[in-house]
Amino acid sequence: MLLAGIVFTIVLLGSILSIANGESDWGSETFKMWLVGGIFAFMMLGSWLAIYSKASDGKNDRSNVDL
Repeated sequence: MLLAGIVFTIVLLGSILSIANGESDWGSETFKMWLVGGIFAFMMLGSWLAIYSKASDGKNDRSNVDL
């Protein structure tokens, strides 16, 4: 995930700099930024849910709660 974050940051900064320098149009660069950002956010969300979710190991199962 750290590598994905580094790659995402490099692509994002490269896209912003190329737009700022007038080397490319907004359409393609914006699409690439959103595409890579969306993939990265989906991967991060999935990994966080897999790591921090207690539901998969049964420790947070509400049906086993005794009141």
